[in-house]
Amino acid sequence: MTTQEAFAKLNENQELAAKTKAECKTPEQVYDVLKSVGLTDSFDDFKKAAAQINESVTKLDKTDVDAIVGGGDTITTVTITTTASIAAAAAI
Repeated sequence: MTTQEAFAKLNENQELAAKTKAECKTPEQVYDVLKSVGLTDSFDDFKKAAAQINESVTKLDKTDVDAIVGGGDTITTVTITTTASIAAAAAI
C-alpha cells in the first residue's frame, strides 16, 4: 500500500487519525502508524510522499477545498486538514 493509500485508510478510522494527529510528532512515529494500517512503502519513499502531500495541501485555499469537497462537507474538510497535519509532521 502506498503512502497516499495509507493516509486514505488512516482517515477512514477517525479515532486513529485524531490520535495520530495529536500524538505523532516525528516522521518515524507517523510511519509506524501508517505501517500498522498497511503501508508498504520504504521510509524514504514515505517521507517523499508525505512532503509532496504536505506541499500540495498547504497550497489549497478555501475555494480549492470547496471545489474538492463540494463546499460545506465538514467530514471531508476535517479529513483534508487531518491529513495535512499528519503529513506535515511526517515531512519534518
